[in-house]
Amino acid sequence: MLWNQNIWSITAETITPHWIKTVLENTTTSYQIVIYNVYSPNHYTDKAHCWHSLSENIAEEDNSNIILGGDLNLILHSNEKRGGCFSPDPYRSQLETIM
Repeated sequence: MLWNQNIWSITAETITPHWIKTVLENTTTSYQIVIYNVYSPNHYTDKAHCWHSLSENIAEEDNSNIILGGDLNLILHSNEKRGGCFSPDPYRSQLETIM
């Protein structure tokens, strides 16, 4: 993640094994944005921990300016899958509740 340090400054940061939260504040207006960079694991047990901690953290946010990005390792629709069998990911619905 890159930002212009003349315009944005980091005011808070949280680092976990599967996501990084960065709070940036505009140096002129004090406008804040919260950015979550996610790398969700493939294994369901690890994915459960990742999504649980992420959703808890987002629920505690009082800032509505949230950007969620990264590698979510989710297939939303069967036409996105190439090779193998499509099986719906149980954590897809959890993503929908976060957003």
